[in-house]
Amino acid sequence: MTNSLTHSEYRKYNVGGEPVEILNKLSEEQAFLRTTMLFTGLEVSSFNINRKQKDLKLFEFGKIYWKEAGKYFEKERLALYMTGQYEADNWQRAARPASYHDLSRFVANVLAKSAITNAKTESITDPLFEYAVKITSGKSEIGKLGKVKSAIQKDFGIKQEIFYADLDVSLLFNAANPKFDVQDVPKFPEVRRDLSLVLDWHVAYKEIEELVRTTERKLVKDIIVFDVYEGDKIPPGKKAYALGFTLQDETGTLTDDVIDKTMSKLIGAFETKMQALIRK
Repeated sequence: MTNSLTHSEYRKYNVGGEPVEILNKLSEEQAFLRTTMLFTGLEVSSFNINRKQKDLKLFEFGKIYWKEAGKYFEKERLALYMTGQYEADNWQRAARPASYHDLSRFVANVLAKSAITNAKTESITDPLFEYAVKITSGKSEIGKLGKVKSAIQKDFGIKQEIFYADLDVSLLFNAANPKFDVQDVPKFPEVRRDLSLVLDWHVAYKEIEELVRTTERKLVKDIIVFDVYEGDKIPPGKKAYALGFTLQDETGTLTDDVIDKTMSKLIGAFETKMQALIRK
């Protein structure tokens, strides 16, 4: 939770409309109402990083303000920030840095919770981002998502990548459907199986996920990519995916036979429909 009053220096970025100046300001650090959630979020990120807390996943509900043609406006936003390692080292896999795709999944979850099913993304050029997409639903702009510009991060003394999403709270809440389903926590344990496969370089992860979901809907509860590799020992025009599958049967304990059959079914789908080479 950060202050809506921000530094006059942030006007140089010229984003978010004409800023609202405080007439009886106490200092230049609190001279204007913020026109974007980004800069106060970067202040928080910098504060934590400078104190050795470099792996951050942050969110904030707050308001932005601007004026236009003599009229004043305010709007509530949901801001998401991600930087540093996405997950720490553990016995199963090494730590890996957070990415644009990680934050994109969080945004997708927010949209799903808000019952927004027709969202579309479009690449845009924006002064705050190195690269970004605009998220729309019909004619309404829900928000933006991308990697913060290195030059802006540098002004805050931040050397690691920052990924940032800015969403319109009113659109999320107006679309939200309060109905939801509840089910018992599964009583039976889940099982993790890994698979490494070599595919044509143009195959996207989304295609892999869709193939898995259409091949085995019941037992595959989660899919993660923990490594993508191109280079030595991989043929030109190819790339290697290392995938992790979480398998679970909600009606009973999975047997080795069922697990093996499920993985064989997935391998067959990859080989047949994507001409994948399975690495062993």
